[in-house]
Amino acid sequence: MLDGADGEEKAPKTGPMSTLLPLVGMVAVILLRATGVIALSDMLTRALIFMPLFLAFLMAAHRASVKPKVEDAIVKVLSSKILTTLGGLAFPIFVIHGPLGQLFYKKLIATKLFGGPLNVVCGPWFFYVYLAIVLASAWVLQKTFLSSKKVGELSKRACGKLAEVC
Repeated sequence: MLDGADGEEKAPKTGPMSTLLPLVGMVAVILLRATGVIALSDMLTRALIFMPLFLAFLMAAHRASVKPKVEDAIVKVLSSKILTTLGGLAFPIFVIHGPLGQLFYKKLIATKLFGGPLNVVCGPWFFYVYLAIVLASAWVLQKTFLSSKKVGELSKRACGKLAEVC
C-alpha cells in the first residue's frame, strides 16, 4: 500500500461503509442481472462494474485489517476462525475435490465401483457426504503432507535443481 508513502505517517482512512458499499454494489449487480433489470453482457458487467467494486472492497478490507484494532464488522466476519481455517484448506480442497468427484460421480468409474454415480445410487443427499469427505481429506492432506517439513525440504531441493537447469 502506498498510504503515507510521501514520508508522512498517516493511518489509512476506513470506515464501516468502505467495505459495505462495494459489497452491496456487487450483490446488487448480481441480483439486477439475474432478474433482467440490467441487460449487459457478462464480459462488460465483469470488466466495467463488478471488478472495480471488487477491487474497492479488497482495498478497503485490507486497510481495515491492518489497523491495530479491527472495527469493521465485515472484516471481523472474514477473519473469523472458521473462515481462516477454510482459507487454509483452500489449496488442499482444490487438489482433492476433482479426484474424489471422479470417483463418486464419473459414470464410468462410479458404475464399476458402486453400480452407478452415487447421486443416482444413494440420492441427492450424497452430495453432503461428498463435501464432508472432501473437507476431511483436505484436512488430512494439509496436516500430513503439505505441512510436513521433510516435504518442504524436498520441494525446495527440487526447485533449486530445476532452477539450475533453466
